[in-house]
Amino acid sequence: RQKPVNSVEIDALVFDDLKDLVLDGFRTDTLAGSAPVVWFNNVADAFVRGARTVATKTFLRVTGAQSSGITLTGNDFTKVDTLVETIDIPKSSVLEVNNATKRTK
Repeated sequence: RQKPVNSVEIDALVFDDLKDLVLDGFRTDTLAGSAPVVWFNNVADAFVRGARTVATKTFLRVTGAQSSGITLTGNDFTKVDTLVETIDIPKSSVLEVNNATKRTK
């Protein structure tokens, strides 16, 4: 975990200015803080599958005007409160398909 100069907490993975990213079988057993597990900034045409994480507030934060074409599929999000947080980009930039999610009562 690192704390940049602007004091934003960053936990697991940060991807910045990438195209054609495949994140396959990512798993985390421990997390600290409230930052998202994964952060995409200006990431286009990304595919996330087979991810599993411990209990967390947010799995993926997406920022940057160039972020688009992001697909989440076949992931175990049963311990995640919010799958995706988008900041200043359309929610349609991220497609969620066939993920196991937390059941609501």
